[in-house]
Amino acid sequence: MITLGQIRLLEEKIEEVIAKIQSLEEENKGLLDKNSALKKERENLLFRIASFEADQEQIEKGILNALDKLNTME
Repeated sequence: MITLGQIRLLEEKIEEVIAKIQSLEEENKGLLDKNSALKKERENLLFRIASFEADQEQIEKGILNALDKLNTME
């Protein structure tokens, strides 16, 4: 036969499980938000890298042009 004490213990365990689930759901939401922010930051960094690489190509071309002009002057 099930006693009142056993029922109370079961209720306590269920409440603990529910509280843990709610805690994990909140943690999951926070992690999803952080993941989204990190993805946006990654995209921004990839854009900046591409822009930097394009600038570097232009700088290299400018330097090579200047060197060619110096070489023709000699």
